[in-house]
Parts: sequence; C-alpha cells; structure tokens
Amino acid sequence: MKFEKQDLRSGIDPGSYCVRIREITQRPSRSGNPIVEVGLEILEGEHSGAWLRDYFVIGGSSPKAISIGKRRLARLCSLCGLAITTDAEIDLEEIIGRDLIAEVCEAPYQGRSVPRVRAYFEMGDAPF
Repeated sequence: MKFEKQDLRSGIDPGSYCVRIREITQRPSRSGNPIVEVGLEILEGEHSGAWLRDYFVIGGSSPKAISIGKRRLARLCSLCGLAITTDAEIDLEEIIGRDLIAEVCEAPYQGRSVPRVRAYFEMGDAPF
C-alpha cells in the first residue's frame, strides 16, 4: 500500500480555500432527516487535493435547522449561477464542477474538532 500526501494530514486548517464542487447527493442523515451532502475538493495550497464535506438539512428536523439549511443551499446555488426562485424546481447537479471560495472553521463534532464550511464566496469576493 502506498499513501498519498493528503492521507497523512490530521485535518484541514481554518482559512479560506479555492474549492471545486465535485459531487452532490440527497440522502437521509444518520437520524433519518433529508439532507444534501456536497463534496468539495480543495484546489490550491497545502491542502490541495483534500476534500471537504458540507451538509444541508432540508427536511424532517427542527424548523430552524431546515430554514438554515435551505438558506445556505440557496446561497450556494446562487453563487454557482443558478436562478433561485420560489416557483422553479432546480437541478442541484448543475453546480457540480463550479469553483468557489469556502471559508472553513473548526467545529465540535462527537468530542473532536472537524473542519466545517462557514460560508461561500465567489472567486474574487472572499474576505481575505
């Protein structure tokens, strides 16, 4: 077995990263709530080639969690060029391959710290 550089990393440091959306999946969470999972590949820098996952709750949970999840997902789709309206169905797979800036922070999860996407920005608009 041969290990790649990203296999030896303990995690992704907080910061802003140029990312490409590589996959998007709608599935149930561990608790059974509908979510959208987005796979992001970091394109540049020390963590180039590493992947992040972002999760958007879209149903079955608390109204606040659903509102936050849908609002974040709508912003992501809008940044990727999709027209977001209340009367049109969108195809989430249309955002695959789009490049963005992801602002990453550390968040607690099951007793450990994990990287979490705090916000997305267009390529020229990140606050750094």
